Amino acid sequence: MNVLRKVKPVSVKGKEDSNANSNLILGNNSFHVLDLIPSPVACVNNNCQYEYVNKAYCELYDTEYNDIVGKTASEFLGIEVYDKIKDYIKRALAGEVVDYVVELPHKGADRTLHAIYTPLFDSASNVVGYLACLDDFTDRQKADKDLGESEHRYRKLIENLPAAVYTTDKDGYITMYNAAAAELWGRQPEIGKDMWCGSWKIYEVDGITALPLHNCPMAIALREKRKVIATDPLILERPDGSRRFFIPHPEPMFDQKGNMTGAFNMLVDVTEGKMLENERARLAAIVQSSEDAIIGKNLNGIITSWNEAAEKLFGYTEGEMIGHSITKLVPADRNDEEPEILKRLRKGERVEHFETKRVTKNGTLLDISATISPIRDSRGNVIGASKIARDITERRKVDEVNAWLAAIVQSSEDAIIGKTLDGIVTSWNNGAQKLFGYTEEEMIGQSITKLIPTDRPDEEPQILTRLRKGERVEHFETKRVTKAGGLLDISLTHSTSAGNGATCDTGQCENRDAVGNAIGMIGDHDDRRIRQILGRPVAFDRQIDVNQFEHPGEHVIGFADHFRPPFLVDLDISVPARKIFDCIVRRKAGKYVDYRWMSIRILRRYLVMCGKRTRIILSSR
Repeated sequence: MNVLRKVKPVSVKGKEDSNANSNLILGNNSFHVLDLIPSPVACVNNNCQYEYVNKAYCELYDTEYNDIVGKTASEFLGIEVYDKIKDYIKRALAGEVVDYVVELPHKGADRTLHAIYTPLFDSASNVVGYLACLDDFTDRQKADKDLGESEHRYRKLIENLPAAVYTTDKDGYITMYNAAAAELWGRQPEIGKDMWCGSWKIYEVDGITALPLHNCPMAIALREKRKVIATDPLILERPDGSRRFFIPHPEPMFDQKGNMTGAFNMLVDVTEGKMLENERARLAAIVQSSEDAIIGKNLNGIITSWNEAAEKLFGYTEGEMIGHSITKLVPADRNDEEPEILKRLRKGERVEHFETKRVTKNGTLLDISATISPIRDSRGNVIGASKIARDITERRKVDEVNAWLAAIVQSSEDAIIGKTLDGIVTSWNNGAQKLFGYTEEEMIGQSITKLIPTDRPDEEPQILTRLRKGERVEHFETKRVTKAGGLLDISLTHSTSAGNGATCDTGQCENRDAVGNAIGMIGDHDDRRIRQILGRPVAFDRQIDVNQFEHPGEHVIGFADHFRPPFLVDLDISVPARKIFDCIVRRKAGKYVDYRWMSIRILRRYLVMCGKRTRIILSSR
């Protein structure tokens, strides 16, 4: 069509009558070349009669040449069509080149035609007709419309995508981006000005190494004309300083001829996933380094995770336990525990400080305290459980010892008083009640000075000063006043409790107490005095070979000279006599302080309560 528009008007020799004019154009062989043109072409005279049409024109209207030539435009096209184009025809016959687009009914449908009417002149420059060149671009217009609608849908699709998407031209200038991309970048890049990517700054995954925009994945995809596959996330920094992890997916775009026209990039924000990954790694490190056994299991009791502490506690390796039932650790007499625990977990309940027994790989029974918590997925559904198990076997033994000690202290005939470093009474045993006359309720929370005569106001501050320094006050002979107002001559031993700032006063009266029991202080290795304190006759050996005691259940308490520690031979290890002894005897400046007669008395009574035979040895080692 553009070529035909540039063709100069054809000048032909005319004749006086119309028949001559009609035959004149047809007789001009130069018009036969128009049959070679693929576009519809018609030659119309100044009477609006068709003088010539080419093959393409015939095909457009699906008719024969002879059915068109000789007819007027109104006769062939019909009045409806003619009325739409008659003004253009008049302009062409007036000598004007007419270029227009019109939509005409054709074969039951509308066709869009682009028409150019070029006037034809005779030698006298009179218009003798016009050459009509038509271009039916109905299909092309529809394709263009479809393409426009497709592009609109494409843009809408990209705009509404939750992922960040943008495009560039072949030189890297940004041509389009969606709202998600602007939100991810924290800015709105300028179309046609910003290049490669809309990010303000980009860093490698270490968060330190800067990545120049001209070396970003999009720039590489355009430079090398290939899709770039990222293996590790990158970090973008927004203008406000906040950062996001993202994975780019740049890919160049090509036209039908294979020429690169630009590139498309989708940025996937993986910040939350990366943070969860880091958090999982941190938690995994904590779990693995924990001293408590931490075990993961599903709701069927199958073990899914097993940390190093669990391996140390139960003896099984991770490989031996993953995929196995947790009941592998449950003693046969406690098989009903696990179903009940799983039932509670399925309800979302937490099982806290559940004390029970579990069996190790070598068959040893352990006392453990377990806390089992439900594990939920992102929708809040319980999908498993985390079990934290702590070995309380030693604690149970200590609790047992403490219980025995508490019972012994409470039943001791000696007055045993606990107080703070400010002199406030915190414990008061039966011996103290018998000795001083005050009940436990009357003394707990009161000052110890309640027992001190008014003429000895300086004693307690001096004792507390020494105790705060960590010193032990032994065999301090003084006087104390009872509830009834009587004065007692007593010998006190003060010691501190490690770590909690508490003290213990042990009071012994050198006279007989109210029930007539002989209570005295040992100042040397006097057999009679020792027998008095221990409450029954015992045998003494001045020189002894400890190895001679081979009888099971026999306990040997040995005394060295006055300033050496006592030693204990416990031939029945099932009774924690040695632990009691270790709890009471303390070191001072790297050496044992003077052995404690109160400690020996408590040990003796404990062993008697256990029904064990005991031998007391006075010997130098």
